Amino acid sequence: MSSLHYSETGESLDLYKQLFSSAVVNAIHYPPSMYPPGITFVFSRYQGTLQLTLGYMKSVLSDAEVKHLLAELQLGLLGSENT
Repeated sequence: MSSLHYSETGESLDLYKQLFSSAVVNAIHYPPSMYPPGITFVFSRYQGTLQLTLGYMKSVLSDAEVKHLLAELQLGLLGSENT
């Protein structure tokens, strides 16, 4: 499903248990990164699980920077590098 540039709090994902007679096993918000700095974080929940979606422009972050950024976020939010 797509909702182009529709903004919401991320709480609606739990409403989707089924789609066209198939069970929904995961739901993710994909954020747009349209303008520099081109980095977007979306925090949401699906079936009680906290999710983080990172959207970024390739010209802004290298793969190593993305890996480091996500590791630091995980450490800061969860207090652990391994989950």
